[in-house]
Amino acid sequence: MTLPAPWKTLAWLAYLLCWAVVLVAMFIPQPPVPMTHGSDKIGHLLALFGVAFSGCFAVLPGLCEKRYWIWTAVAAIALECLQGALVAERQFSLWDMAANLAGVALAGAAWRLVLRRWLVPARAG
Repeated sequence: MTLPAPWKTLAWLAYLLCWAVVLVAMFIPQPPVPMTHGSDKIGHLLALFGVAFSGCFAVLPGLCEKRYWIWTAVAAIALECLQGALVAERQFSLWDMAANLAGVALAGAAWRLVLRRWLVPARAG
């Protein structure tokens, strides 16, 4: 299964836009929205879900192979490590890293659902 050229371009633009938003939000000195009592974990989860899920459409027809998910998980870990190392006003958090990875895992589950239900037709048996 491949996407038509205009849709493929749109998928890549969405993927790159998601990455741009995540990178800006992760590396500005103060969080984009004031967070209380761990509510930023939801932001981490949703941000990495958006990146990981939108990337699936961009990398079609590879159908999000295992290596895509490995590199996306590595990026989720690296983002939190780099945030703590590069931005003096921000600090590393294992819980934020866990939320990043949960977003990637949730995107993987959602992708499998989309793949099974809409993108790969059932085989006649």
